[in-house]
Amino acid sequence: MRNRYLALLMAMAAMPAIGHAMQDAAPAAPAPAPATSTIQQLFEQSTQATEAADYPRALEILTALEGRVVRNPRSLAIVRVRKAMVLAELSRWVEARDLLNQAAPALPRDDASLSTDRYRAAYTLGRVSMGDLDYVGALAHFSAALAEAEGPAARIQALLGQAQAGTFVDPAEALKAAEAANVIAVADPKMFDKASLAHIDLIRGRALLNLGQFDPAEKLFARAVKQQGGLTTKVDFDDLVTRSDASIAAMLAGHRDTARNYLVYTGAGRMPQQDFTQGADMALPRCGEDGVQPDDYAVVEFGISDSGAVSYARPVYGSRPGPSALAFARAVRDWSWRPDDVKNIPALFRFVTRLELRCSTAEGGPSMLAGPTKALGDWLEARRVPGPVLDNVPMTRQRALLLQQAN
Repeated sequence: MRNRYLALLMAMAAMPAIGHAMQDAAPAAPAPAPATSTIQQLFEQSTQATEAADYPRALEILTALEGRVVRNPRSLAIVRVRKAMVLAELSRWVEARDLLNQAAPALPRDDASLSTDRYRAAYTLGRVSMGDLDYVGALAHFSAALAEAEGPAARIQALLGQAQAGTFVDPAEALKAAEAANVIAVADPKMFDKASLAHIDLIRGRALLNLGQFDPAEKLFARAVKQQGGLTTKVDFDDLVTRSDASIAAMLAGHRDTARNYLVYTGAGRMPQQDFTQGADMALPRCGEDGVQPDDYAVVEFGISDSGAVSYARPVYGSRPGPSALAFARAVRDWSWRPDDVKNIPALFRFVTRLELRCSTAEGGPSMLAGPTKALGDWLEARRVPGPVLDNVPMTRQRALLLQQAN
């Protein structure tokens, strides 16, 4: 019997970690859970809703449960960890982080029965840190999760988390973690399905790619493509990402025809209605800053929300091993488009797009908001009116705040 739980974990780990851009609008409060249910019933109902991916319902129940156990620190910490996991699935990452920072320290370290909850807290904090592009912090959280992991599925998940974060911290160590995950998986081939094995190969391949070992990486990506059903005309998120990885490795290995073939099967270039950069605010990192050198380049993957903000950004490949690719991802995280222009970009490409980027030799590669923001600030200062606080605010929200202040 194949491990369906691991397949779910692999899907969760493969999905992009969506960061601050998704915090623009406050979600509607869910209706309260039935007050007649016992604490145990609420706990069981929340577990069922989470396993069914009914995250709004799970959040509703866990919120009610949180209020019922508020006088029991141990139970409250357990409930808050599970609530934070649900918040993460709903892309409410800031709330998830804040809740975990309260709950994780409250889980007794000497209580063996809470090992799974400590694991969940550490792993979710790792995902949140990756969404923030804090890969050093993420690596520490995934290492803490590995120390609590019980069973092959949990160990593989934590090891792959280490590998994903470590690829842009220490790719050699990242490869060791990915290889360790693969050893566990191949030890029991009946336990893991092809999608899970393909996911492991992808993460192994990305570590090799960022170590400059292009031929071995290409072979792993090719095997992952085969495990996902081969080069068909079906293109979902997993297909697009895997074929794109294979194309990058093949191109870097000097196999240009193979690279183009993979690229054709991603559907790349099929956006006839508009130039992708039209109406976009796409500032690049400045050469010489944040460790980025003029010859550096990186491939960054990102998504675009309906509001025009970048919903997530993460590095895929850096021309120089180490953290330089993260500087490019941080720049992409602050990009934005006008909502009306976003509608003309096909949905799949709004969800996941990859671009090769180089640094800017201009004065900082400024955002289009830089000039208007300074002009408004000078105007407000002259009238002794306090300006809006824009630190750590997504670009689309900055525009709204500036317009509100100007009016």
